[in-house]
Amino acid sequence: MRERLGAGDLSGEPAAWTVTAAPGGRAVHAQAGRRRLLTGTAPLRRPREQDTARLDCTGLGWVHLTPLGRGNCLVQAMVPGPAEDPAGLLARLLAESGLASGLRRAPRTAAALEAAPRIHRAPAVPPAAGRGGLLVVGAGALRQDPLSGTGTAQALRTAILAAAVVDAAAAGTSASALCAHYAHRLRAAHLDHLATCLRLYAAAFGSAAWRDEIDATRRALRRAAAGTLPGRSDRAVAEPPQEPPPR
Repeated sequence: MRERLGAGDLSGEPAAWTVTAAPGGRAVHAQAGRRRLLTGTAPLRRPREQDTARLDCTGLGWVHLTPLGRGNCLVQAMVPGPAEDPAGLLARLLAESGLASGLRRAPRTAAALEAAPRIHRAPAVPPAAGRGGLLVVGAGALRQDPLSGTGTAQALRTAILAAAVVDAAAAGTSASALCAHYAHRLRAAHLDHLATCLRLYAAAFGSAAWRDEIDATRRALRRAAAGTLPGRSDRAVAEPPQEPPPR
C-alpha cells in the first residue's frame, strides 16, 4: 500500500490520524484468561480427507483439523493455560480426541500462542494539539477466541469503522464523539463475545484448569459490562447461569 500511495502528503505536517494493528505494550489490553492455542502441521492419512475440516473435544480442550491442500493439515487445539511442550501436548490431545486416525502422524513441532479474548483499553484517541489521532484496528484492538470463527470478520469491521471515523472527522464531525463511538462499538462486540465464550466453555469443560479460565472470563465480563464511555453507558450483557459442578 505504501508503494501504491507513493510519496503521500508532502506538506510536512504530521499525519492527522495513525491507524495501526500493532499498538505495542501488554498493559494497553484487558485480557480474559491465560489460554493458549497450540498449532502445527501434519500429513493427512487419506486423500479424501483433504476437503473436510474436523472438530472434536477432550476434557482438556478442543482440537481442530483444517486441510491445507497437497496432503497437509493444520492442527490446532485450545488449552486452558501455558504449555511447556506444545508438540507433546498437541499429540496427546489428538490421541484423546480420536482425530489422530486421520493423520499419518502428529505435528513434529508446534507453537503455543496467546489466545484469550482481549480488548484495547483506549482503541481510539482523538487528535490534540501537536499530535494526530490514533485508531487501533484488527487483533490489536479486539482479539476473539479462535473457535468462534469471527476474528477475521471483526478485524475487517474495525478497519471499515476506522475509515468511517477518519472520513467523518474530515467532514467536521467531532473527533472526540467519533472516538467514543468507535470504542463503544468495540466494547459491545467484546461483551457479546465474552458471554458466548462463557456459555460455551461452562457447558463443555469441567476440569479445575478450565474452571479458572471460566472464572476469568466471568470476571472480565462483569468488569466490561460495568464500564462506561464518556457520555454513554454500555448496555450490560446478561450473564448466563452457572453450570452445576460435575459429579
